[in-house]
Amino acid sequence: MRERLIDAGETLFAVHGFNGASLRQICVAAGARNNFAVQYHFGNIENFARAIVEARAPYYEMQRGALLAEATISGPLTTQKLIEILNRPIIDHRNEAGEPLGAQFMIALQNAPWGWRPMSRMLDNSPITQKLVKFVEEQNPALPAPVIWQRLFLTALMIMNCAAQMPEQGSPAFRDAVLKNVFVMAAAALEAHLEPDLAEAMTELHGHADTSGTGV
Repeated sequence: MRERLIDAGETLFAVHGFNGASLRQICVAAGARNNFAVQYHFGNIENFARAIVEARAPYYEMQRGALLAEATISGPLTTQKLIEILNRPIIDHRNEAGEPLGAQFMIALQNAPWGWRPMSRMLDNSPITQKLVKFVEEQNPALPAPVIWQRLFLTALMIMNCAAQMPEQGSPAFRDAVLKNVFVMAAAALEAHLEPDLAEAMTELHGHADTSGTGV
């Protein structure tokens, strides 16, 4: 039942958002006899969102590992390649109808009252993702780690919105080109020069220590 609730919650939240999908609807979709099954298993809606994130994290981690291995063989790692590896598993996560479930859920999560807070500890058990973030930091040594983290967050929003609103018209080559274009834009945005005084100001809450991919 817990797994069925997670599957139903991810789908309904992706389509209707966290304000549009009721817990009762999720229970019905999961086949639960008890309309309070979500509260019983997860306590509250934010914990439920965190459980959905944690349930998908191993899949995303595995896919990132495969993409990283392939990219390492094919040539040097660039910021653009690293951004694509970080985001591609999410935007490729689709339901049976081919709808971008992963991207839509991430947008719904961002629009929820707590934002991406349910993802705050996801990196603790995601060594490949930590490694990818570390590689991004190494590719951009002029930028402090807090700046890179904020830019990864902002570019992820851009990528998720593009993937979620991908037009159904056009060939697969066209849709792939649209995604490639947003990866190019994301890399340019992440690598953009930042004046030293702005970079210094953005370390205010985090200090100058190396985060080593463990958190913002």
